[in-house]
Amino acid sequence: MEVICEKIQYDIFECHSSYFLKWMELMLFFRYKIRRMVYTIVISVLCSIILTSCNLVTMVTGDYSGLANRNFNALITAMENKDKSAVKALFMDSAINSSENFENSLDELLEYYNGKMTSYDDVSSGGEFVERNLFIGKRVFMSSYFVVETDGDKYHFDITECVFDSLNPGNVGIKSLYIINDKDFPDKDGYYQGDYKNTEGINIGKYAEYSEDTVMSREKFNNLLTAVENKDKDTLGSYFSKKAVEKTPDFDNEIEKLLNLYKGTHKPFNKYTGGGSVYEMDDRGTEYKYLDSNFYLETEEGKNFYFKISEYLINEEDENNVGITCLKVYNQTSDVNAEIDMEAVPIVVIGEE
Repeated sequence: MEVICEKIQYDIFECHSSYFLKWMELMLFFRYKIRRMVYTIVISVLCSIILTSCNLVTMVTGDYSGLANRNFNALITAMENKDKSAVKALFMDSAINSSENFENSLDELLEYYNGKMTSYDDVSSGGEFVERNLFIGKRVFMSSYFVVETDGDKYHFDITECVFDSLNPGNVGIKSLYIINDKDFPDKDGYYQGDYKNTEGINIGKYAEYSEDTVMSREKFNNLLTAVENKDKDTLGSYFSKKAVEKTPDFDNEIEKLLNLYKGTHKPFNKYTGGGSVYEMDDRGTEYKYLDSNFYLETEEGKNFYFKISEYLINEEDENNVGITCLKVYNQTSDVNAEIDMEAVPIVVIGEE
């Protein structure tokens, strides 16, 4: 009997010990999971802050015009004296290092620029913007556009300069310099903006009428107008995201309204027609690419309209939201280049912002 009791007590003790060990294992498991969860949340928050701040560009007020003009005169003096060292000293170290062959570009610049400056026009100088980033700190840039006449030629300059670098105080100077001879610049009434790529270093004779974003957005807009003018509902509808169609209470009616706006065709695009800008983001591995466009349009019938278009080119989070997400069309009764009353009620609204 005593042996049986001892056996029972041992079994009970062993049973309690087993439950206790399992309970301890369970507590350790939850402790590990909670700790891991906390770490994940902290890392996610930090990554979000880093990703958010990577492309934070802020326009700031101030006047760098005087500095821009002084630097520009120093540049012209060095170029006219064929002083390579003096010209090179005006550039950011990072711009020199990132250029494929800065020394060759410098030789080409001194060869390209001809004569002595007789006058120059400070068309726009010292426009500034601030770039903030957790990796590069804070940088202040200024952009300028000058037109120079020499005793031999006429030149257009587009210059971006860094005037402050919080992490590397010595890394200041010209980031990108674009120069073109007036005879090669077709838009005599416009600003010279190079090829819109803002490539670091020295860029000679490069020109683009419009940025790549504007070219792409105009092509897309032209396709949309072609469908409208051909009364092609199916093609027109295919340009919109599935979500835009779902969120438009009466999609077919709005499409019909848009088709009825036109009698004839639109006039050829010009520099006032407008264009778009592409915004890209990678949020923790999820890629987004967004196109925001604004167009002023005049038809052969003498009617003027303003189009505001928002479109996802890439949306890895929601494939049903790829395409035009929102289209608004406003009636513009005055000249095509005049301002439009954005408080006015749009004639057509498809999708939502």
